[in-house]
Amino acid sequence: MPYFRTAFVALTLIDALFLAALCYIAARLLTVNRKACILYVWFVTSMIAINLVVGGSWLLPTGVGKTIAAASGIGGMGSGPFLLYPVPFVYPILSAALVYVAYRQSGRHERVAEQHPPI
Repeated sequence: MPYFRTAFVALTLIDALFLAALCYIAARLLTVNRKACILYVWFVTSMIAINLVVGGSWLLPTGVGKTIAAASGIGGMGSGPFLLYPVPFVYPILSAALVYVAYRQSGRHERVAEQHPPI
């Protein structure tokens, strides 16, 4: 398989970056930071997009696609459970939708609090 090591290292680095970003965003979400909600939605969107691009690259000719498929099967174990358990892409999409709803609701409560300050 040509370029296996390169593909493996690249996919592992991408996965490590996503896991680091997830830890950072999770810590910000625990502090109830509104900007973290938008970061999380963009994180899930980009993670799904990257995985679709990697999956589509399996179809590349001349053995490169098979190499990427083999490397992504081994190298993507960190983010795999987040994306694929229990049903592929359902948990990240639902969690991003709920975080976005919470973001919208918190904005509405902040506007009401600004209009009616405590006495």
